[in-house]
Amino acid sequence: ILFNKKIIRSENELKLCFEKDSRFIIAVGTPLHRKKLYDLMIQNGGEPVNLISPNSSIGKINNFLGKALNIMNNVVITTYIRIGNGVLINTGSIITHDCVIGDFTEICPGVKIAGACVIGENVFIGTGAIILPGIKIGNNSIVAAGSVVKSNIPDCTMYAGNPAVLKKHIK
Repeated sequence: ILFNKKIIRSENELKLCFEKDSRFIIAVGTPLHRKKLYDLMIQNGGEPVNLISPNSSIGKINNFLGKALNIMNNVVITTYIRIGNGVLINTGSIITHDCVIGDFTEICPGVKIAGACVIGENVFIGTGAIILPGIKIGNNSIVAAGSVVKSNIPDCTMYAGNPAVLKKHIK
């Protein structure tokens, strides 16, 4: 038991737990780990719920929020934003107008995403990164902490620096 919550160690324990309450949140692991846990929970009858800090500001105009979100303290999400399932948006991050954030993406503390950006699925954006307007970041990519992204990032790559440049391809 951790913080008065049972730690589930097997699929059988999960099924027993869901007999009492099928709601779940996922607040651990990398984007790919969170996706695997989400799929397992859904397959076993789980009902994903969102964890959204009351200290965050989410615009009311044409926003779509997926399931199993974690939106932490002091996050600002403006308008015309689509956020997929299982996304983690950490403390102090800002996402401005007309952005799309793909499923199971992790946005670390203090990230700034300017308008009209498209962030793929299973993306990891490190602490303090800045994504300039109109940028597209491909699926399964990594943006290192403190990077400034000025050009599109293809799928399965890691970029770092100011300006962010290709550091490696990810298998």
